[in-house]
Amino acid sequence: MTESTDKTTQFHQLFTAELEEMLWASEHLLKLLYSLTLVAENDSLKSMLHSYLDKTVVHVQRLKDIFERLKQQPKARKCQGMAGLIIEAGLLIEHTDQNAQVTDTAILMIMQKINQYEMAGYESMVTFAEQWHHHFIKEILLATLKEKWQADTELASITLMVMTP
Repeated sequence: MTESTDKTTQFHQLFTAELEEMLWASEHLLKLLYSLTLVAENDSLKSMLHSYLDKTVVHVQRLKDIFERLKQQPKARKCQGMAGLIIEAGLLIEHTDQNAQVTDTAILMIMQKINQYEMAGYESMVTFAEQWHHHFIKEILLATLKEKWQADTELASITLMVMTP
């Protein structure tokens, strides 16, 4: 195997491993979002969480479509970063369950962290796909990234509304 072929194989393995972690993260985010919709009190926040949940279902399917495009079986690999954020979400909610406004603010804080984490991952993968001429995959990832950008704006807006005394 030549050095160039070996390097290409390593890059492909890295790309696939990141996709596997993104799939795990999205699948586990679905569970967290469902739990958060049950805890949230503010109607705008609940609506946003339901929308985020619906979009995450689509994101999971898009990731599975990418695996099909790569002719690989979709496989989720534990994403330590998202696992930590999910634990953090539970702790935040646990410590704020006495006051609905504080709980809603905690939900928004963790959702902003999660969304920023996901945006960073998608931005990296869009660049990666572009560099390796995976144009169709780049477009799929970019569609999700654009939705994450939109969610970021919505989260900031709802945060201001919820935190207003």
